[in-house]
Amino acid sequence: MSGVDITLKEASKYFGNVKAIDNLTLRIKSGELLVLLGPSGCGKTTTLRLIAGLERLTKGYIYIGDELVDDSDRTFVPPRFRKVSMVFQSYALFPHMRVFDNIAFPARVAKQSENEIKKRVYELAEMFDIRGLLDRKPAQLSAGQQQRVALARALMIEPKILLLDEPLANLDAKLRVSARIMIRKTQRKFGCTTIYVTHDQAEAMAIADRIAVMKDGQIQQIGTPEELYNRPLNTFIADFIGSPAMNLIDCTVDKTAGVFDFGPFKVNIPHSILEALEKYEEVIFGIRPEHLNVSRKPSTVNSLEFEVVTVEKHGDRYILILDKEGIQLTAVISPDVEVNMGDRIWIDFDFKRVHIYDKKTGSLII
Repeated sequence: MSGVDITLKEASKYFGNVKAIDNLTLRIKSGELLVLLGPSGCGKTTTLRLIAGLERLTKGYIYIGDELVDDSDRTFVPPRFRKVSMVFQSYALFPHMRVFDNIAFPARVAKQSENEIKKRVYELAEMFDIRGLLDRKPAQLSAGQQQRVALARALMIEPKILLLDEPLANLDAKLRVSARIMIRKTQRKFGCTTIYVTHDQAEAMAIADRIAVMKDGQIQQIGTPEELYNRPLNTFIADFIGSPAMNLIDCTVDKTAGVFDFGPFKVNIPHSILEALEKYEEVIFGIRPEHLNVSRKPSTVNSLEFEVVTVEKHGDRYILILDKEGIQLTAVISPDVEVNMGDRIWIDFDFKRVHIYDKKTGSLII
């Protein structure tokens, strides 16, 4: 089995006056695992349904490989001819059928021989460790077992495209980790082009080759997990990617004094950054919590004294909420450092890790 390229070109889908996706252009490479990530209502599931053929475009084009499958007007290839399989959030297993028959269903619709079907079902059951469940009904299975049955069914007809809509939403935290590993291994083994929808950024970062972050029916940024984490192109992505989220603080650029003015405090601007801010007066200063240098005493002329408001202990790290005259920052430190609520500590910004955004547009400056 191998995957196929998928291309959406100037694709739009409207439901009345609501723009579910708006002028979206996206290319998914053959064999790639692409995650569509964003909050509820951003258009990610609609995009998945358009690729599957469960919805029609209002405007634009969708290609699977070199074949035009939807042009919103004359051309429309039905789902059964697109070599697409889909796993829904609810798994959508047939409650009256045994697990064996649920898995076999797509191949029977395709009129494959019973000998081929039996062989294929047993192969997939072994792969997903559900051989002992083949005679059970879905109601007799746990959520994790149902999810594996749904994946096995989706792979029964050897699809070129696998679409996964929030497939781990019904699993507990521990099962999600093992399920992510299973999905990744399965996708690598079969090589099918896979599109995975989720609102969970940690899930997306763990599983994706690339991530397309969506908001209001449009793609805000597309890139590898590392690219999105290290260089978010706007404040929406900066806030959405990373846990805890990036610190984003309004400030002004005082070019005469060469400082960022945060109100209660000022910080000297390195010359390399000051040159890039020549056209800007109001900006948003961004830095991730783990890139704040925290110490018990000042270490540079830019060191700032903050009060520890909250200490969250997570075993391998402490998350601190810090306050200075109403400006709050989040910091991540090692549990080896003894810090308590009410303590006074000092922080420094690592300017190699700082992101500066235009306050008017939210777009990255440097």
